[in-house]
Amino acid sequence: MALSIQLSAAILLAVSLAHSQYHPLAEGQFLPGIYEGQQMRLTLREASRGSYSGTLEFESKSYPATARASESQLSGQFTADGNIFPFTATFKSNTLRLISGGTEYVLTRQAEGSLFGSPAKSNPPQATLGTPTQLHMHAQGYSLRLPAGWTATDNEEGIIMLPGGATYDPNRNDNPEIYIALMKDGYTPAAERQFVQELSGAFTQGDTTVQRAGVRESMSFGARQGMVYRWDLRDNRAGRNIAFDLFGAPDGNRIYIVLAAGTAERVRTREALVRQMLSSMNFGAARVAAPAAPSAGGPLSDSTPLAQQWLQKLRGRMIRQLYASAGMSSDKYHYTNADGTYTYRSSSMVSVDVSGASALSTGKGANSGRWKIRDVNGNIFLQVTYNNGETNMMRITQDSRNWYLNGEKAFAVDPQ
Repeated sequence: MALSIQLSAAILLAVSLAHSQYHPLAEGQFLPGIYEGQQMRLTLREASRGSYSGTLEFESKSYPATARASESQLSGQFTADGNIFPFTATFKSNTLRLISGGTEYVLTRQAEGSLFGSPAKSNPPQATLGTPTQLHMHAQGYSLRLPAGWTATDNEEGIIMLPGGATYDPNRNDNPEIYIALMKDGYTPAAERQFVQELSGAFTQGDTTVQRAGVRESMSFGARQGMVYRWDLRDNRAGRNIAFDLFGAPDGNRIYIVLAAGTAERVRTREALVRQMLSSMNFGAARVAAPAAPSAGGPLSDSTPLAQQWLQKLRGRMIRQLYASAGMSSDKYHYTNADGTYTYRSSSMVSVDVSGASALSTGKGANSGRWKIRDVNGNIFLQVTYNNGETNMMRITQDSRNWYLNGEKAFAVDPQ
């Protein structure tokens, strides 16, 4: 799939999601993030609407915690040494008054302005999921560091990120901001120029005035050099200014991207955080990938029983993945041939029609290499080494009804 088409799909998804619902906080409503006092540190991120998960750190030890919000009160529990300890808390003016075991702890919400939270202490707490020092990894193997209080949701296009207290509903058109991080292969300067031209042409006049279209600015992201493209739109019907910014940092034939879309007054004030997030992005497959894929004639799986089970299921089959949602559809085919060769085919279509912006994008993709089933500490991966030498680790998981490749539902069928 050409780089320009891949990026168009992700960008148009961001346009669609940018017109979504934002729920302002009521007085006393709990705001997820990091709360810290003299004896305790509580980190909570939103797991679903009204429920949270994270950690409670006390006396230099970290314990898993969960909670639910009801009006102005937070009810939760943490687990220590196999025992469950309940707590309640009330939230007001960025202060959390937490009661557990008859003792009250006063915790203050840490400022969101710093990506990595409060300054380091002589004995910093252990990094845990949901804290600013913990990487969030997408199923496709790339990762980034989230700002304090932000939430992240993965889909096949990338990592959808929202500031604390923000949610979205694709059926609404009044969401003020949304951010998407993604990584794409096949980058070249020529593909970059072509893509920007395609994207600029995707915005139609309608009720929207295009005030600036795809202006390139050189920009640094930590040690990385890259660029930002900015689109400034005026929604004449709603009377608001819309910003659409694409931050990119090339790394060889790969590019890391963060998209920012929404009202200009919100999106542009987050730029420092967006740049920090992009500077932290890395491809994380090397964290789990062990040796390279087998040479011709080598074993097609590790020797563990679980790896052998998946080898029997997938050898000589075609793995098919179908996806359709909110004007976007894709069809993916992974051929895990019996001789160890691997072929990938895909097709996609994106159709977006919102106030002031409408576009249609279609594309096809292909790749080939060799495959192997890997068992890494009990986690199963489909490892593919492409003909250009790059390796991709695609996680295989299952529940009581379905199985998934890279978090997307998959089916093993006879090759077409």
